[in-house]
This record gives sequence, C-alpha cells and structure tokens, in this order.
Amino acid sequence: MGLDQLPPELFKHWIQSREDRDDRKNISVYRSSDYPFPPSRGRRGFEIKRNGEFILHEIGRTDRPVRVVGKYIVEGTDSIKIYLEDKNPFILRIVAIEDDGRILRVERV
Repeated sequence: MGLDQLPPELFKHWIQSREDRDDRKNISVYRSSDYPFPPSRGRRGFEIKRNGEFILHEIGRTDRPVRVVGKYIVEGTDSIKIYLEDKNPFILRIVAIEDDGRILRVERV
C-alpha cells in the first residue's frame, strides 16, 4: 500500500482545534497550521510528510511544543500506522478532510 492511496491534502502540519467539536466518540478535529487560532496555553498537533516521516507536536512542561519524530506506514485508503520512539504504535484513521483540506477529522484506533 502506498502514499498514493492517501488524500494529498493530508500531507501538512495539523494543529488540534479544541474549539471545533465532533459529537462522535473518539473523533479529534485538527486545522491546518496556517489557521488563525485564538490564544492558547499550548496546542497539540502533528505533521505527516510524504517521505514516511511523522512528527508529533506535544505540549511540553513550559507550554512550549516538543517534537517527537517517528514514521508511519499506510494501512489502507483511510489509515496510517504510526511508530514513535518510546510509545506503542497506533493507527490514525482519517474520518474526513473538509473545507478544501483545511479541516481534518481523525480517530486514534
């Protein structure tokens, strides 16, 4: 399974949008990093790169972002399996990409 199975809009930096809610259980909403978010003490996010690299942006102790670099493999037309150092692998399922690729809804499986 290859990268060509995934939507091209997926390959960018995504930031969690706590302001956008999804009523479905376990669905998280992200916006592209160029969205004008309101002030916040920190936001989680991730980057999906075409070269198979996955970068998790977590919130550090001082509210500054901490980057965790890993990799992913394509698990189908709507899923990638993510491998990060010192963490158990997990699957990220793409529920929807909306608003011309500016909103991403995902489920961590």
